[in-house]
Amino acid sequence: MCPPGGCTGVDLFTVPVVLIRGIGALIDPHSCCENNEGKDAMALVRDVGRKFRKKPDKSNRVPIVLDDPVN
Repeated sequence: MCPPGGCTGVDLFTVPVVLIRGIGALIDPHSCCENNEGKDAMALVRDVGRKFRKKPDKSNRVPIVLDDPVN
């Protein structure tokens, strides 16, 4: 039976996200969360995605033409 204010449900994400952020703070004390990101599961997913994203190539490489020159 629900209370007069309505059913709230069970929050399954807050406790694991807080634990993961806490472990991350122990490993890297300079990592901090802003605007209540410490409890936000989607912010955690975005942070993990940023860690594994491929970095853009900034080496300014120039291709070498290996074809035979035309005479």
